[in-house]
Amino acid sequence: MYNQEEIERFVKLVEANKGIGDKEKLADIIQKEFHLEKKRSVYTNEFFSVRFSEFKEENGKNGRISNTVLGLSTLLKYDDKPFFVCAISLHTNYLWITNTTFLYKITHSSQKLTINKIRGSFLGSDIIMQYEGIENRPENFEKLFAIHEIMPVEDNIERLVENTSQIEGGGSQLDITPEIREKILKSITRTKEFLKSKEYEDLMQDLSGRVKKVQEVIFDAAQKKNVNKRGRVIEFLITGEDLKRKEQIKKALEDDKPLPDITRKYIQTIM
Repeated sequence: MYNQEEIERFVKLVEANKGIGDKEKLADIIQKEFHLEKKRSVYTNEFFSVRFSEFKEENGKNGRISNTVLGLSTLLKYDDKPFFVCAISLHTNYLWITNTTFLYKITHSSQKLTINKIRGSFLGSDIIMQYEGIENRPENFEKLFAIHEIMPVEDNIERLVENTSQIEGGGSQLDITPEIREKILKSITRTKEFLKSKEYEDLMQDLSGRVKKVQEVIFDAAQKKNVNKRGRVIEFLITGEDLKRKEQIKKALEDDKPLPDITRKYIQTIM
């Protein structure tokens, strides 16, 4: 069932908060307004379900959802009511309906997906943005869900299995020659020897010293719900040498403000 009034309110609230730039904050606003129950990464009530994701913009125009969106088996639990993905960038919020009818394939960990064995997850790139000429946009959500309601779930699973099975790996299989095999086996011995070396002791002392200097800030960063952001920040705090940026991070964590941009590209430029 599609509750037009509730979903219109949901769409308007997402639109009103464009530029919030923080998926946890937007999720908190939406959860409180619609009394959503959080079940792991899904927020749900009797009218709709939603998964919040970060959207990484590239060149100010195009971009992508930065993480795996959801497992197919989880999606199927909520497939009888509208399911949305809300992707948050620094400048705007994107909203798509993503019931099984509107997925093209299953990408992540889906090698053994069959009709009888539901497994694997979908990415943002797996969401169908135009279904039979109808754009996946808020003004078309009711029409799209009406199509989904009459689509047998078995048909959707069968289509996803077929499309997913056609995915071919991009790389060639590694040919294990006797020389390569010998190097792989020797790497175990080399690793054991390194763990007993003076160089390893020096590295561990250096790491311990770096962690100790920022341990209080690391603890604050560890409270962040976003796993990707948390990992990037902690990595930078330990490995980065930019004292000014570290102070900005510390201040942002103390004031519960958005964190300064910490990307692998930025880290590499200062190392």
